[in-house]
Amino acid sequence: MEERDDVSGDDGDFFEHARREMFPKMRSSAMVVSLMTGEPDAKLCLELGAALLFDKPILIVSIGDRFSVPERVLRLATEVVHLEEGELKTTGPGAERIAAAVKRMTGTE
Repeated sequence: MEERDDVSGDDGDFFEHARREMFPKMRSSAMVVSLMTGEPDAKLCLELGAALLFDKPILIVSIGDRFSVPERVLRLATEVVHLEEGELKTTGPGAERIAAAVKRMTGTE
């Protein structure tokens, strides 16, 4: 089977990638950060489901006003940070809000 770096396909390669790459990384992580930028796709659904099954704290980063975070996802998330379009940068107010949420979630405040 040909190795792929992307997970944009809709075939079994996507799930094999998740089993081989995403699940082991998620199991060893302290938390999961999920970006919500529009309608859910297979990657987001698999990511959130795995985070729940691995009992990981979930930080939802919602970007823009095109997509509101569903009520049930809000109940499951440990923290939710909403950013306006263009705020997802490595510095600035958006980055500071994400960093503060991570600190609260990891107890490193």
